[in-house]
Amino acid sequence: MTRKTSKSKSKTKAKANTSEEIESLVEIDNVYDPIPPPYQQGPEPIVVCPNDPKDLAEVYEKVNFYAAGVILSVVKMVEALSMDGYNREAAEIGTDVMDKGNMPGVVVFTGIIEEYANMGRTLDALKAYKRMLASKVTPNAYTYSILIETLAGDADPKFLVVAKKYMLEMMGMGMKPNALTYTAVFKGFAQRGKTEEAKQFLEDMKAKGFEPDEKAVREVLMGRRGPMVRSLFNILFGK
Repeated sequence: MTRKTSKSKSKTKAKANTSEEIESLVEIDNVYDPIPPPYQQGPEPIVVCPNDPKDLAEVYEKVNFYAAGVILSVVKMVEALSMDGYNREAAEIGTDVMDKGNMPGVVVFTGIIEEYANMGRTLDALKAYKRMLASKVTPNAYTYSILIETLAGDADPKFLVVAKKYMLEMMGMGMKPNALTYTAVFKGFAQRGKTEEAKQFLEDMKAKGFEPDEKAVREVLMGRRGPMVRSLFNILFGK
C-alpha cells in the first residue's frame, strides 16, 4: 500500500525560482541565526525572518491554530509514519497531541512544507524546511518524504539535485525512503534522460543498504506505461 502524493503544481512555477536562491539555500547549512522553536500554541504569531516565505505567518496560522489544519496535519503524519513502519514515532506524536495537548514542531513545520508544496511553491517549501532546522526541530521520515517528492517533481532540474541530497541525508539519519518517494526521484531522472547519473545514484543508495521494491514501484505507477516507465525500470531493476 502506498501513500498518495500531494497535488503539487510545481511545474508551472519553475520560472519564478532563481538559480541563485536555490543554490544559496542548499549550499548554506543554516541560513538563519538560531531561532527559538515557534510552534507553541498561543496568541503570539510566528516571527517572519528575511529568508522566510513572505506569507509564512498566514500558513503557520492555518496549520497551527485552525482546528481543521491541526487535525489534518496530525492525522496525515501519524497515518503515513504507521504505514511506513515508524510506529513508535507515530505513537509519540499521538500521545503528545491527544494526551498532553501539545502540537509537536515536526507536525507544524511538515504541514507548512506540504502547504507550500500543494501551492506549487517548491522554493518556499525548501525555505520552510530550512526554517524548521534553524528552529531546532528534527524532521522525521514523513517530513523527508514530502520535501523530496516536492523537489523531485519540480520542472527546474536544480531541485532534482537537491532531492538527491536530502534522500541521502534521510538515509544517513537511519530512515528508509518509501516507494513513492524514491520513485519520484528516479522518475525525475528518467524524464530528463539522465540514465547514467540515476544508476550511479542508485549505487550510492545501495551502498547505504537500499534495495528498490519492484512490486511497490508498480503500485506507485498504477499501471502507467511508456518510455519514461521503461527507463525507470531499466534504472531501478535493469529491465
